[in-house]
Amino acid sequence: MKMLISLEELSTYKSRHPVPLRCENCNITFYKPKNDILTSLKGNSQFALRFCSLKCSYEKRTKENHIEIACENCNKLVIKQKSWLRKNKYNFCSRSCSATYQNTHSTLGNIRKSKAETYLSELIRRDFEHLEVRGNVRDILPSGLELDLYLPLLNLAIELNGPLHFFPIHGQSKLDSIRDKDIKKQVEAQTIGCNLIVLDISHFKYLKETKTFLDYEYKERLKPILEMIGK
Repeated sequence: MKMLISLEELSTYKSRHPVPLRCENCNITFYKPKNDILTSLKGNSQFALRFCSLKCSYEKRTKENHIEIACENCNKLVIKQKSWLRKNKYNFCSRSCSATYQNTHSTLGNIRKSKAETYLSELIRRDFEHLEVRGNVRDILPSGLELDLYLPLLNLAIELNGPLHFFPIHGQSKLDSIRDKDIKKQVEAQTIGCNLIVLDISHFKYLKETKTFLDYEYKERLKPILEMIGK
């Protein structure tokens, strides 16, 4: 609270006399009754008369707890909480920019996908110890196209398709090429009698979200299929 008069002057005011104060956000002069000033001086938090309005109070807190930073992908300026910046190495203006950035930096995308494949493999091995689970297999389909996971005993393949399979991150021609390969995989798998299951993990930003999705898909969809085929 910034009074524009001294305490000596305040003592001469009557109880409801308006006292001039300076807003800590916009610096304009506003007035509050002497009674409210005295209550504030006694430390009552409900009478912390620092601002002329709720709007100024909010703006001041925002300035103190937030910072303006450029989006890692498009350089658009965005306001983020300082506590958020301490927890995150990269900052984005939207989920779209986050997905675009992570998938145009191939090392991030590959690491995230490989971890998802490893996690799903572990789920399968936990319940079906007798099943061999091979990863990144190229000797099954006639064309040599890669299968993410392959279970030889069941002749079953599993594909985990990320954003590159659904969005033109590297351009429309690249997306068309990937989609053509996906269709070719399905046709060739059917031709050789290989069961092919495709899981869409393109909308998950973090590995934790992907794991939650895989937990559900494995329990509700994959495990019953493995139990049925393995009989």
